Formats: sequence, structure tokens, C-alpha cells
Amino acid sequence: MKAKYLMASVALLLSVAVALFFSVFPWKIGTPAAATMRYWSDATREYHKLTLTKTQLEELTDILRSATPTVFLHEHEGINNEDVLFTLLYSDGSQKEFSLYSNRTFLYEGCAENMVMASMHGQFIHFGGSLGDEMATYLQKVCTDPPQSPEASE
Repeated sequence: MKAKYLMASVALLLSVAVALFFSVFPWKIGTPAAATMRYWSDATREYHKLTLTKTQLEELTDILRSATPTVFLHEHEGINNEDVLFTLLYSDGSQKEFSLYSNRTFLYEGCAENMVMASMHGQFIHFGGSLGDEMATYLQKVCTDPPQSPEASE
């Protein structure tokens, strides 16, 4: 009888842990009221910034919430040189930044400066989210000149 309770408790704890793990990004993203996006344009060799429409914001929110939690290795060099930086603005006046790395497949909560500081303190393993092809498709739709990695143009 004791073994059944132990197994049931372990199964319950494991289920709760898995549910919490996969609800990280829906919780972190929340419900933004507005958003801006800064991205690298290979054609003009500079960053462009745009304010997202309500429809674009809803689609972005869905994509960001669907990110699969993961860890990734990245020693970041340079402040303010992320491929894509999203700034989410909330109705309470707060804001959060999320950036994309590694060919825009990894989501990181914060900007390049946060990652530089973490790297300077010896943290080369970062918690983030793994994104699927939806992000690449989204960027091609939203950006007038789809973003290219600054390193790809060198």
C-alpha cells in the first residue's frame, strides 16, 4: 500500500514539473499590449525598428508562447547586436525584451547586453526557448526586408 502512494506521489510531482516546465514561456510572455521589433537588414546594412500592429502582435505572442524551454551555449560578444530584438510593452507600464540568436532559432529573455554580462561572469549556458519554423515565416511576413544575420554578410 505504501508503494502505491509513493508511486502516485512521484507521478503527480513529475506531472506537475512537466506542466510547469512547458508553461514557462506562456507565463513569461503574458499578454502584451504593444510591441516593437528591431532587426538587422542585410540590404541596408543597418538595423530597422518597427512597431507591430495588433494582428502582428497577436501572431508574435502565439509564436513566443509556443517556444520549447531549452538551454543553449553562447558566448556573446558585443552589446546591441542581436539579430532581432522584441520589446513587449504591457498595460501596467512594464516592458520585457526578448532576443533571437543562432539563426533566429533560440529565444532569450533579455538583450545582447544581458548576455554579454552573463558571459563576462562565466555563464555560457543560457536558458531560453527553442523556436520552430514559425518564427522564420513570421519574420519574412513582417519585415519589409527580411532580417539576415550580421555575420552572414561579412
